[in-house]
Amino acid sequence: KISEKEKPTGRGRKDDDEPDEASGNVSTEEQRPGGDLPSADWNGLNDQTDDAHLYLNKFDSYFRMLDLLEEKHGCQVIKFPLRKLPAIGKCKMHILKTDGLPRCMSVARVTIGASSYYLLEVDTSDASKALSTKVIFVNAIGDIEPHLFEMEKQLLRSSLSWPKEHFDKLVGDGNHTWIPHQKSDRDGALLSKDTEKWAQRIQLKLR
Repeated sequence: KISEKEKPTGRGRKDDDEPDEASGNVSTEEQRPGGDLPSADWNGLNDQTDDAHLYLNKFDSYFRMLDLLEEKHGCQVIKFPLRKLPAIGKCKMHILKTDGLPRCMSVARVTIGASSYYLLEVDTSDASKALSTKVIFVNAIGDIEPHLFEMEKQLLRSSLSWPKEHFDKLVGDGNHTWIPHQKSDRDGALLSKDTEKWAQRIQLKLR
């Protein structure tokens, strides 16, 4: 299970209270899973065409970390198709500042022991801001796919921050948390040793 160390957080606030630069330290605001499931819906256009695989290179380090969870830490990992964030109103956060390509989100289901979690990772390679990996307890939401579009819209409406109030209503405030990225000495892909540390830290937090 996720670490039981908790720090109270304000209701209705964004869920990415982290430094501007991604830290290698473990967050003190991680919450323990366990709760119920409401639902949410909001109409809108979602352009999920089948060329999202073209942007996989943006997630090299993250996907390598997921591979290491399977190879070295006894986890089962199911990777969902990569998703391009939707265009919502006049918001431009769904586009990478560096090259104008779509900003993508990865969804993966990670099982360790008797517990399963969804991991959500957003491409912030353009250094728009630091955004931790989102973790959701599978038992609190079941099939995540019907809820992904709403999550993406709320993420963009929150200026590329995980919308804590939305997740509290959706799965309960004890059933979601976030884990900061592994610290890197350079932009872009992590060194192999850093990616290995990232995988080890993730599996320790999910136990």
